[in-house]
Amino acid sequence: QGDKGTPGGTEAAPPVPPSPRPPARMDAIELLNVSKAYRSETGPVLALDSISLRVPEGELLALVGPSGCGKSTLLRLVAGLDDPSAGRLRVLGGTPEAA
Repeated sequence: QGDKGTPGGTEAAPPVPPSPRPPARMDAIELLNVSKAYRSETGPVLALDSISLRVPEGELLALVGPSGCGKSTLLRLVAGLDDPSAGRLRVLGGTPEAA
């Protein structure tokens, strides 16, 4: 009969605790019905029209599209360099300026 703690001993291995659940990831970027209109001499120009988007923390996103489709406008809003005309925009759970 072996000693406790040695190979072949009588002590059973302690149970392995369950793996903890990974923490829920919050959205790094969240847009809900965001629109952006600019004024021009001929009237308003709608650069973004009711855009909704969620980007979870840690995700990689690429904005691709033709010239004039709103890519730079969207980036300016997320960076806090411009304000949306309508809708809700959150970055890391708060305003772009606070992020």
